[in-house]
Amino acid sequence: MLNYALLKLNKYVNSFFKILSRYPAVMLRLLFSIVFGVTGLVIIYIPSVTNGADVNTRLVFGALLLIYGSYRFLTFYQEYKRARRYEEDL
Repeated sequence: MLNYALLKLNKYVNSFFKILSRYPAVMLRLLFSIVFGVTGLVIIYIPSVTNGADVNTRLVFGALLLIYGSYRFLTFYQEYKRARRYEEDL
């Protein structure tokens, strides 16, 4: 049973990376969403990064970056689904 689950997971992961390698725009959307999300978290949780900015300013700026990173992730997921459907139609 576990072996079957691992094979199924392996098939899904392989198809995910296959689509990312075939469509660079989808890969860039994922990269940008990760970069903005991680930057937002770093700004929120590591105060020395903002070099003395007010706490509220740091939290608002970090939250805005997290929101923008979430938006970029949603656009990545839409493009990924579109590319996957296109691959299945071929």
